[in-house]
Amino acid sequence: MSAAAGRGAGRDPGHRRARRAGLAAITAGLCVACLVAGAQAATLVSAIAGASTDSGPSGPRSASQPTPFGSHSATASFGVLSASSSVSFPDAGSDDGLQPRASFTDDFTITAPGATTGSGILTVLVRVDGGPQYEQSASSGAVSQGINTGYLALTRRAGGSGNFFDGTIIYNSGSVPPAAIINTVPAPGLVEVEFNVPFGFSIELGFEVLVRAAGNNTFFPPETGTLSGTTNVTLVWEGITSLRDFNDNELLPQAIIASGSGTDWTVSQGPQPAVPLGTWVAPIAGALLAGIGMGALRRRRVV
Repeated sequence: MSAAAGRGAGRDPGHRRARRAGLAAITAGLCVACLVAGAQAATLVSAIAGASTDSGPSGPRSASQPTPFGSHSATASFGVLSASSSVSFPDAGSDDGLQPRASFTDDFTITAPGATTGSGILTVLVRVDGGPQYEQSASSGAVSQGINTGYLALTRRAGGSGNFFDGTIIYNSGSVPPAAIINTVPAPGLVEVEFNVPFGFSIELGFEVLVRAAGNNTFFPPETGTLSGTTNVTLVWEGITSLRDFNDNELLPQAIIASGSGTDWTVSQGPQPAVPLGTWVAPIAGALLAGIGMGALRRRRVV
């Protein structure tokens, strides 16, 4: 496990809760709880950007909405999510931004011959790319500037939501140091996510990404200043790498994994490279694991 993945190891739960509460206050509105308000259909693809919403039982879906100094958008399909938020101030101004988000959920029913327990652990490989960034310039310290760019990568399970990676850059010209980097910036790349799943019964599983950019640029002539911030994040389902019961028996080779959408979740849902005729290609998840080695992966467990 990398140092970033192991952050917080050995600390008591109360410390982690307090740290999370502080982070929630700092990031000013990257809200997890608001993402799961109300019941939703188990098979759903959704893109939301402000008042623009596009949701339904299949994809792709897209939504976009501008703000006074920004643009914000999201696109979603089964297995591929993208969200973007940006603000830019060529002159003085302020923009609270938006929180565009993209998500998908599907009904999974897993039949696992040979299982010695009634449930187990499904391991999914996803790629999370992108992250927050900012640029600024100012004629002097009399220019007041602030930018807040960040993202959350979330799991969806049985109607609930869990944060498995986040990253934020907060720039404040009046603080020392001026930029605070919180958690994983940029996004982590390949990640193994573990879901607890029942055998023989359906369960809703999925992912969601949420991004934000907001800021302010304040000065009076003859001072000058420019400021911009953006967060672009993409999540791609790269396949299922393992299915084990709680006695650690590997069940994936003989398992039957059915989905409400009809998607074959055992393979990558991302764009596939062009391959010359006659060339055999290994399943994407296996090929990725063989190429990078298990030690290069981050891992997250979803209860």
